Amino acid sequence: WRSTAYDYGRSLLPGQGSFTTLFDALQLGSLCNQTRPAEDASALPRARRPVGDNGIEIYVDFDGGSDSNTGTMASPLKTIMAAVTLTRRLSPGTTIVLRHGTHYLSAPVELGAEDSHLTFTAAPGEIPIVSGGIPVKVAWQPYNITPGTCAGGVCMFAGRNSISSHFPSPNIINFTRVDTPEQCRDLCAAHPECKSFTWHDAKYGLEWNRTCFFETDLIWDPAVEADHYAGCKLGQGLSGCSDPTARNIYVADVRGQDIGPVTGLHFQTADGILHRAIRARYPNSDPEYIPLYLTGGAWTPPPNPGCNSAAVEYDFPNNYQGMFQNFLLGVGGTCDRYEVDPSSYWCQPGGRTGGKTYCVRSPAGITADKTLLPNSPYKTVNNAILSAWRGDGEWFNWFWDLAQYNPATSNFTFGRGGFQGGEGASVGGRWYIENLMEELDYPDEYFYDPAGGQLYYYYNDTGTPPATTVYAAANLTQLFILRGGQSYPVKNVTFTGILFTGTAPTYLAPHGVPSGGDWALEPQGALTFVGTEGTVVDGCVFERLDGNAVFVGGYNRDVSVRDSEFSFIGNNAVALWGNTEYYDGTNGDQPRGTVMAGCLCREIGHYEKQSSCFFQAKTAESLVHGNVMFNMPRAAINFNDGFGGANTVAANLVFNTCRESSDHGPFNSWDRIPYLTMVRDGATPSLIPAYNNISGNFMVANYGADGGCLDNDDGSSWYNNFNNFFVYGGHKSDFDGHEKRSYGNVMLYPNVYGKRCVGIFGMPHPGYNEGFWNNTCVLDVNTYASLDGCNIGNPNTLTLTAHDNRLYAPGGKVSVECGRTLTLADWQAAGQDPGTTVADLPTVAQMMAWGRAVLGM
Repeated sequence: WRSTAYDYGRSLLPGQGSFTTLFDALQLGSLCNQTRPAEDASALPRARRPVGDNGIEIYVDFDGGSDSNTGTMASPLKTIMAAVTLTRRLSPGTTIVLRHGTHYLSAPVELGAEDSHLTFTAAPGEIPIVSGGIPVKVAWQPYNITPGTCAGGVCMFAGRNSISSHFPSPNIINFTRVDTPEQCRDLCAAHPECKSFTWHDAKYGLEWNRTCFFETDLIWDPAVEADHYAGCKLGQGLSGCSDPTARNIYVADVRGQDIGPVTGLHFQTADGILHRAIRARYPNSDPEYIPLYLTGGAWTPPPNPGCNSAAVEYDFPNNYQGMFQNFLLGVGGTCDRYEVDPSSYWCQPGGRTGGKTYCVRSPAGITADKTLLPNSPYKTVNNAILSAWRGDGEWFNWFWDLAQYNPATSNFTFGRGGFQGGEGASVGGRWYIENLMEELDYPDEYFYDPAGGQLYYYYNDTGTPPATTVYAAANLTQLFILRGGQSYPVKNVTFTGILFTGTAPTYLAPHGVPSGGDWALEPQGALTFVGTEGTVVDGCVFERLDGNAVFVGGYNRDVSVRDSEFSFIGNNAVALWGNTEYYDGTNGDQPRGTVMAGCLCREIGHYEKQSSCFFQAKTAESLVHGNVMFNMPRAAINFNDGFGGANTVAANLVFNTCRESSDHGPFNSWDRIPYLTMVRDGATPSLIPAYNNISGNFMVANYGADGGCLDNDDGSSWYNNFNNFFVYGGHKSDFDGHEKRSYGNVMLYPNVYGKRCVGIFGMPHPGYNEGFWNNTCVLDVNTYASLDGCNIGNPNTLTLTAHDNRLYAPGGKVSVECGRTLTLADWQAAGQDPGTTVADLPTVAQMMAWGRAVLGM
C-alpha cells in the first residue's frame, strides 16, 4: 500500500514535485527498498497572485521600509498595520504586498467589516514571513562545554530495551548474534540503515540470547529492562537520543530586552530554514517527533471528584430512543475550569458520563522521586509546567503550571490547568515536566531565567552558535484577527503566498468544550476568523506555530483554505467552532460552507495531543477535499458532533495518524448531543441532520488505530461511506449509532475493535438501520461481522442491511457473530446478506489493483 499511497499523494498535490516528505513518511526507503528521490525546489505552495478590486497596491518591507513612507514599491511602509490604516482612507479592494523577509508583529493585525475586500499577498517571486515572535539580540558566551564519550556516534545504555514497546515491527531487524553489546553497537554504527539497536545477553533462551536487533525507523523508546543493552545513533533525528555525558551550553545576557516569558524560542539559520528550540524538559525528547514520557508516580486525587454542575436538559421523546436521545449539559460547578464557557456535556450527571466515570476532573498533583526525575530536587519550579495524558484512556493531555513543590517529599502541587480535554479522570497517564534549569542537558534545549535576564541554549553542533542565526521569542498567539458579525461581516479578505510562523503556545489559554465530543479547545489561531464571509487562504505556509494555525469561530460563510501547507503545528491546523442557543442552531451562528482543499498537513499536535488537521464542532456543510495528511498523535479529521450534517470528506490521503494514542483512526466522529438545524432540507427545523458523505479517500489505520479508518464513535449517525480505499479499516457503529451506509469500498485487513469487516456494538433499534453492501473486504481471520445485540431468531434485532459483498479470508470461509456463531451459509439461509460471496485470499497485486480502481487511479 505504501507505493500506491505515494502515487496517489503525488497525484493529489502535483505541486509538491518529488514529494520527499511523503516518501519519508511512508518509509519507502527502509521498508520497500526504494531510492529516495532528489529534493524538489518546487515543493513550496504556489499561490495565484490576485489583483485587488481597486487596482491599488501598498508595499510593506519590514527591513527596508518606514511607516512615514507613502507605501509605493519605491517607498514601502515598514509595518502591516500601517498599511491597513492607509487602506481605510481608500476605496475597498486594496492589495497589500509584503516583501521578502520577516515581518515581526508587535500586536495582532485586527480587521473589521470596514476592512472588507482587502488582499494580503507576497511580492512576485518572494516568500514573506509573518511572525509572532520578538527578535532577541544574543551574544553567546560559553556556559558549560563538556566533550561527550559515546563511541562511534552511537550511545549505549545498560538495562534498556528499545524495541519491547512495538515489537514485532517491519522496522525491527534481527540482524545477527554477537557476544557483546559493544559488538552490536559497532555494527549499528557501520550500518547505514540502523538508527538504534537492542542486544539481549546470554541469560536468554536460544531464540533471544546474544541477538542484536537493528531498528530502521525513528522510534527510540528505551524501556527499563535488565539484561539488555540499547543504543541510538546520534544525528538521525531520534527524539530523546543524546550523549548523556556531553554539554554544549551557551548563555546570552538579554537584560533590557522586552522579550516576554519566552514560552517558545524560534530561530532561522543562514540557509533560511526555520527551527523551534526545545524548552528544557524531562525526559529528553523533541516534541516535533514522537516524544518520550515518564510512567509512574503517585497522583494526588482531585479535591472534588463528583459532577456538581447545574443540569440543563431538554427532552426529545420523538428522537432516536437511545442514550443520546436528549440534550444534556452541565453548567458551573465542576465546569468552572472552562473559562471560555463554564458548561459541558461532561459536567452533567446523566448520559455518557454516568455521573462518575467520565465526569470532568483532573488530579491535583503528583509525587515523583529521583528514580523518575534523576536531576531533582529542583531549586525552583517557578514558570515550570507539567503535562500528562489523561489516565484511564489516553485520549488527550492536560497541562498545569506548578503552584508548589516540596523537595523533601518530591511532591508537585498543580496550579492553573487541567482544562485541555472534555472527559475527566482522577489520575494521569504518561507525563513529562518542562522549563527547569536542571533539565537543560539535551541538544536544542533552552532555558530562560527571567529574574536574571539570562537565556541558556544547548547548541546542537560544535563550537559557538553562528552569529548569522536569528532568534525570536514566541510572543503573540494570534497574527491576524478578522472579527465581524452576522449582520456586519468582514467580507472577501484574501491571504496568498505568505508564510506564518512564530506564535506562542496556547495550552494554558482559556479553553471551552465545543460540544458533546471529547475535545476542549482554545477559540483562537494564528489566523482567527469570526463573523466573516468569503475569506480565502491560498498558497500559504503555516510552519512552527505553537497553537492552532487557523481558527474559524461563530458565524462564517464560505471560508476557503486551499493549496496551503501546515507543518510542525502545536495544536490543530484548521479548527471550526460554532455557537448555538443550547440545542437550537437555527440562528445560523456557525461556520457553513468551509473548504479545506489541496493542502498538505503533517507533523501537528506537538503540544496538545487531542488535535487534528481539520476539526469541527457545531459546524455544517464543510468540504475537506484533495488533501494529504500524515504524522500526528490522534485523528486527522474530527467531527465533534452531528450538528446539521451535509459535510463532505473526499479524495484525501490520510495515514500515520494516532501515532501516540492508537485509539481512534484517520477519521473520528461523535454524536452525543442532538441539535436543531434546518440543514437537512434548508427550511424545516429538524433534529435529523443531512447525510455526511465520505468518499474516494485513501485511508490507512496504521499505528494500531483500533477504531479503523472511519471511527464513527459514540452515537455517530447519518453517514454515506462509499468508494474509499481502506487499509486496516472496516465499518464501525457503537453506542446507538445508526444510519451509516458503507458501499463500494475496498477494505484490506480491517480492524474495528478487532479484526472484522463489520463491527456493530449495539444493533440499531427497529425502524433504523446500518448498511453494508457492494464492498470488497480482505481478512486475515475468518470473522466477517460481529453484531452485538443481534439474535438471528429475532427480526427486530436484524437491523443491518447487507448484500453483494465480496469477501476474502483464509480457506475461503467466514463467520458472523449474531447471538451465536454462524457460517455465511447459515447467515444467508436466514435471509441475510444475499449475493455476498467468499473466496480465498487474493494476491497483493490484485488488492492494489482494486484499490487503485476505486480511487480512479
